[in-house]
Amino acid sequence: MANVKAFAMLAAALVLAGCLETDDLNRRVGQLDQKVSDLTVKLDKALQELEAARVQLKVAEAGQAARESQIEELVAANRKLKERTDELEAKVNAVKAGEFVPQYSSKPLVKLLGHSDSQVSSQAMQILKKLADPESIDDIIAIAESRATATTRANAVLSLAGFKDKRVEALLVKMMQDPDSNVRRAVYQACGEVGMEGLLDPLLKALDAELAAPVTHGSYNYELRYLVEAVGKFSDIKAGKKLLALAASPDRHLRQYVSQALYRYSNPELVPDVVEFLKKTAVDTTDSEAYSLVQMIVQMLQRMRDPRGTEAIMFLLGSKDSRIRQTAASALRGMAAAEHVPALAGMLESRQAPNGQPLASAELRSVVGVVSSLGDGRAAKALLSLVGDNDMSLAYSAATAMMQCRDPRLTEEMVKAWEKCREGSPKQYLKRVLMSGNFPVEWVEHDNAFVIDTERLKLIKEGKDPGTPVPPVRLPGVSPGIRNGFTPTENQF
Repeated sequence: MANVKAFAMLAAALVLAGCLETDDLNRRVGQLDQKVSDLTVKLDKALQELEAARVQLKVAEAGQAARESQIEELVAANRKLKERTDELEAKVNAVKAGEFVPQYSSKPLVKLLGHSDSQVSSQAMQILKKLADPESIDDIIAIAESRATATTRANAVLSLAGFKDKRVEALLVKMMQDPDSNVRRAVYQACGEVGMEGLLDPLLKALDAELAAPVTHGSYNYELRYLVEAVGKFSDIKAGKKLLALAASPDRHLRQYVSQALYRYSNPELVPDVVEFLKKTAVDTTDSEAYSLVQMIVQMLQRMRDPRGTEAIMFLLGSKDSRIRQTAASALRGMAAAEHVPALAGMLESRQAPNGQPLASAELRSVVGVVSSLGDGRAAKALLSLVGDNDMSLAYSAATAMMQCRDPRLTEEMVKAWEKCREGSPKQYLKRVLMSGNFPVEWVEHDNAFVIDTERLKLIKEGKDPGTPVPPVRLPGVSPGIRNGFTPTENQF
């Protein structure tokens, strides 16, 4: 009986355990179902996003393919255009060199002056201008005088710039009155390139008319600019005088056009007028616009290398504008010649520019550098007057310059100047100059003094001394950059 009861209890326990395990299993199965459901939702969403991405990718690929096709077409078109241009340029160069005689007429190019593609029409204009084929001149003139568009007529006018022909001259004069400003600008440009004498007076007349006309172009007048540029390409003195008269205009834009034109002007007959202009207008100004104009005029004078222009450059050293003074000092070195030494020496002695304005140390050093490069003894006395200056840089520059600008007649004055000099580089270098063998002196080491050979000095002053030089004496303590009587680099001036 006891066993049956125990067995029954065991069976009940097993049933209870089974029920518990079943509930736990059911719970876990439910959790798994929920997870599967969640994953299914996420997977569906991911598939939808993937499909949308595929659609976008296809659209992008189609767009990329279209762009690549367009690029390939543009590259191919550009290649063909370049090949054609190179071919035409080669033929033009061959014609100019006399290596190739064209077996065809240039007239077909004339038709391209009115082409809808601006690159094509521009290339046709450039080639026609270079070829200057007499067979085409009448056809080009006909287009210029026709009722074609302003662009076509302007291209025709510009293509005539390669011809020096009376028919072209007459056409350009006539078309200065064209109602279209773009055509007129092309006419002025062509006039400057053709450069025939009969075009200058009509250009000057058109310039006066444009200056007198009411301002309708805003702040920048392109038509006036082209007129001034065209006038500046003529070497006739009338053109230069007109430009110089306009240089004093209160219109800053006009002065800008004029400065560029004057920079390219090359007739030395204008130099006296330029000198007077600079004296009157460039010395007392500090205006930045005036500085730009003066800079261009100075560069014009440098290019001409006319000795008369040096007078104006020296005058500018007394300008109130430091930039003008620097420009003048820089230009003076390349323009001064032996004939200018007395004037340069006078500036050093008086320490004044030709206009009476005091020269600053920087300008004095520049003048010292100029006379040193000329190596003229006539400047020695003026240089000696600067050796004792309180400005050590100026004093040193003057002392070193005296090695190049030697005058043995000043031996006594040089010894006295050396004795009065303060200790330092100027005194040391002046001693070097005296001992270079070009002066009648002897150095006495134990007395630390110079002894003058008065007999030889007398002969030198009378012009009878043979001037036999002796080797220079090397002094202890002299800068290693100063050897054998040569001056330091120009930058030290």
